[in-house]
Amino acid sequence: MLDTVSLRVAFAVVAVAVLVLFYFATYRRSRSTFTGWWIGSLALFVVSAGLYLFNGTPAQAVANPTANALAVGGAAGVWAAAQSLRGHDVRRGYLLPAPLVVLVVSLLDDPAHDKWAGGPFFLLGVASMMGLASRETWLAWRDLGRSDEHATEALALALVSGLMAVFYLGRAIAFVAVGPDHAVFEALFGSEVTTLLLLVLLVVVTFSMSNLAHAQRTAELSRQAASDELTGLLNRRGFLSQAEAVLARTDSPAGAAILIADFDGFKEINDSFGHLAGDRALAAFGEACRSAVRTGDIVGRMGGDEFAILLTEGSRAEEVAERISERFASTRVDAPLPTLSFGIAEADATTGLVETFGRADAALYRAKAAGRNRTARHGDGETTSI
Repeated sequence: MLDTVSLRVAFAVVAVAVLVLFYFATYRRSRSTFTGWWIGSLALFVVSAGLYLFNGTPAQAVANPTANALAVGGAAGVWAAAQSLRGHDVRRGYLLPAPLVVLVVSLLDDPAHDKWAGGPFFLLGVASMMGLASRETWLAWRDLGRSDEHATEALALALVSGLMAVFYLGRAIAFVAVGPDHAVFEALFGSEVTTLLLLVLLVVVTFSMSNLAHAQRTAELSRQAASDELTGLLNRRGFLSQAEAVLARTDSPAGAAILIADFDGFKEINDSFGHLAGDRALAAFGEACRSAVRTGDIVGRMGGDEFAILLTEGSRAEEVAERISERFASTRVDAPLPTLSFGIAEADATTGLVETFGRADAALYRAKAAGRNRTARHGDGETTSI
C-alpha cells in the first residue's frame, strides 16, 4: 500500500484538479450559492491536506492544528452547501464554532510532539458537520421526489455524506477506545484508508454537485422569470401559472377566492413625492402581503399598483384585506402611504381562473366607486370600509 505522504500528495493533486475544473466548468456558469460553498469546501480540504505534509517537521506545531480546523471548516462548508440546496439562508455564525473549538483544543494539546493533538475533537467535528450535511441532502431528496431527474444526485450526496459521518464517528470511537497507534485503528481508520476513501468520495460528491448545481441554477432562473423584482412577489405570468396549477390539482376549488388589491391615489404619490417614494410604497405593500397570508396562498403583482392573492380559504378574504391594510399603513417610508381598495370573488367548480379574476376586478371597481379604502365581494351588494 502507498505510504501516507504519497496518498496525501495524490489527494491534494486530485482535489486541486477537481477544484479548477469545477470552478471553470460549473461555478462560472451557474454562480449559484450551492456551487460557491462547494468551491470553498474544496479549497479548505486542499489546504488542510497540504498542511498535514508538515507532520514530523518543526512546523507541525502550527500546521497540524490549523489543518484539523480547516478540515472541519471544509465539512461545515458541505453542510452550508446542502442548506443552500434546499433554498435556506446559511447562517455563517453556525459554521464557525466547530472549527474554532478544534483549533484551540489542538493547539493546547501538545501539537509539536503529537500529530494527533486534538484528535477526538477533530474527528467528532468532521462527523457532526457531515452528519448535518447528510440530513439536509436527505431532506432535499425527499422534497424533490423520486421521480425528479436530479433525485438520484441528491440521494447520492445524502448517502456519501452520511457514510463520511459514520466513518469519522467510528474513527473517533476507535481513537478513544484503543488509540491511534493500535493495529485495529490503523487497519480500519488509519490515514491511508481515510485518504483513499476521501479520493473516491471526492469524485462522487463533485459529480453529484455538478448536476445539482445545474438544476439549482435552472430553478433559480425560473424563479427570477416568474418574480417581480421590486416587490419580490410573483409577476403576472408567475401568479397566473401557479394559481392555475393550484386550482387544477384541487378536487373542488370551492372555498378558494381571488383577492385583488389596488392603491387609492397612487399617481398622486408619484407626482408629489417622486417615483422612488412610489417604489418604496410598492415594496412595503409586498412585505405586508407576505406577512399577512398563509402558506399555500399565492401573491402576485399584476402590474402597476394592482396585486392579486389566491386564498385557499376564501372566507378569510376580508380578514386578510384588513390585516394587509393595517400592516401596510404601519410601514414607515418617506412619504404618505395611500389607502387600499380590495375586490373579492370566490372560485367554484364551473368558473375558471380568468373569469374569477374578472369578477374580483369588477368588485374592486365597485369598492373604488363606493368611496375607496373599502372591500367589496362579488355577488354582494354591500361594501365594507377598512
